[in-house]
Amino acid sequence: MIAFTAGGVLTLSTDFEAVERALRGGDASHAATLALQAVRAGASHPLVCRLAAEALERSGALGEAIGTLRRGLEQAPRDVSLLTALGAGLTRAGRSAEAIRALRAAVAADPEAAEAYWRLGEIAAGEGEVDAARAAFERAVQADPAHVEALAALAYLLARTGRAEEARAPAERALARSPAHGVANLAQASVEIAERRWPEAEARVQRLLMSPGSTPNLRAAAYGLLGDARHGAGRAAEAFRAYTTCGLTWREAHGPRLAAQEDGFVTRLQDLTDRIARTPASAWKPMSVEREGPASRHVFLVGFPRSGTTLLEQVLAAHPAVTTLEEKPTLQALEERYLTTVGGLEELLAVTPERAARFRREYWERVRGLGGRPDGKVFVDKLPMNLVNLPLIARLFPGAKVLFALRDPRDVVLSAFRRAFAPNAVMHAFSTPEGAARMYDRTMALAETCKAKMPLELRQVRYERLVAEFETEAREICAFLGIGWHPGMAEFAALAQGRTINTPSAAQVREGLYRHGEGQWLAYRAQLAAILPTLAPWVARFGYAPSP
Repeated sequence: MIAFTAGGVLTLSTDFEAVERALRGGDASHAATLALQAVRAGASHPLVCRLAAEALERSGALGEAIGTLRRGLEQAPRDVSLLTALGAGLTRAGRSAEAIRALRAAVAADPEAAEAYWRLGEIAAGEGEVDAARAAFERAVQADPAHVEALAALAYLLARTGRAEEARAPAERALARSPAHGVANLAQASVEIAERRWPEAEARVQRLLMSPGSTPNLRAAAYGLLGDARHGAGRAAEAFRAYTTCGLTWREAHGPRLAAQEDGFVTRLQDLTDRIARTPASAWKPMSVEREGPASRHVFLVGFPRSGTTLLEQVLAAHPAVTTLEEKPTLQALEERYLTTVGGLEELLAVTPERAARFRREYWERVRGLGGRPDGKVFVDKLPMNLVNLPLIARLFPGAKVLFALRDPRDVVLSAFRRAFAPNAVMHAFSTPEGAARMYDRTMALAETCKAKMPLELRQVRYERLVAEFETEAREICAFLGIGWHPGMAEFAALAQGRTINTPSAAQVREGLYRHGEGQWLAYRAQLAAILPTLAPWVARFGYAPSP
């Protein structure tokens, strides 16, 4: 029988010693069983709660596991192992804000808590906070140089953000300790691909795919890298098969929820396009407002993903008069209010100048909260899919300029299909060529309808011209923005080495003017045959050569 004190805390009895003996003997399962029995009988000893929580989570009772950890913390509020386990459980439950609080409490209690730092880094990486993730992973490795998970995560983060040279050392250190580690092998394969060592990368990924126990997300990433290795080696048909398997694996991992969201988003695009088309252009007459906000000029940089927005942002960021904010949801609240609800568009058109001014003030507060530093600068808000928010920009930000990045639609859709993105409705579409082409078609239809109806101060920037006639195009962009050309813009690649770039284009941008992206679709035209008719009207509209 398990003995307890009056307060319900497990005593250091022979029964507790049995739990410890089971742990010392390597019988974690039996120890967890004993601990779970104790907790359900009312125990709250920290060790017992942690073991019981592990057993509960393995059985799928994540909510009860979290509650059990909290019970243990009532007895030992600074117990690092409990706080770290609670942070991990809350992360898996999708409660990241609570998880962060628990993990920060763990590192406050023990500044050398490597596991907690690693988990903080994982949360930051998942939310696209690259600098915070890197700092957390590096702190974890500093606290424990042998922490394989942190080493692997750091290496993969560096590789994904175009820093292959920096990724090599932590990847090799992780693999030296755990040769079969999945994330470490993904990182090392990414390094090999960056170094154009196609056979080594392919062999590594093939071994990883044959190893048992890998998660669907890891397998999807591995198939994506397999496609990249084959693409680099010039084996387009085989690369396409790998990318297809990557997309299917990714879709299976994220289930029907995102598929339904994708369909809903596409339907919303079509509905919004139809409603704007029925609205008279006079309804979009701009408000008369004086310049508001801290920036000297306000610019939205938009374009379908993989259209060259990252390149253009880095070129602009190299100008001393310009500051940029990369891919932050500055308009999300307004989008949800006016573009996703029944009657929202009509409400947007009825917004008074005073209300619009309030929204602009809130926007600038959000910009600062997301790390933007717009004061006295030309502020560039770069988020490709703000294409969908052109109605908000036209109505609420009449003084803003819009740069609209364009690239051959066939290269755009192929590149979107080839790249791994975050799990959301738009990026879910990119897991198949058909989904990517449909999303492109509906998004461009909305954008072109907005351009036809709304008084947008908009300039298209063609990727191919920016690359081929860089200074001429850059000077024209500067003139549109009302600033002079600066020779430092030609050095954007060197300056990008010191900047965080959280997009799949990071490596290419740091190489400089990257012309290999032009016409890549031609190698895949047989595989893309089914979607070329969907893209043909846009190819013609934007002046690209028709498909052979």
